[in-house]
Amino acid sequence: MILRFTTWRHRTMVYRARKNSGKYKRGSEMLEKANKLLESSETSFAFADINCNLCWFNCGTYKYFENLEDLKFKLK
Repeated sequence: MILRFTTWRHRTMVYRARKNSGKYKRGSEMLEKANKLLESSETSFAFADINCNLCWFNCGTYKYFENLEDLKFKLK
């Protein structure tokens, strides 16, 4: 989806609403824990995409995960 805002004020309002949503805050806490879990690996890291979905990068491939148990399962 591509959005074109009419003003910077509208754009800022949308970005702030997304930031204040529960999904963003929950995701940032999980992202921090996931990166601690992947700390030992030099080629793996976790990040959030533009839609605040959590991703795991490993050896050139991206995989999405919903929670830490899902990530631990994929690490095996």
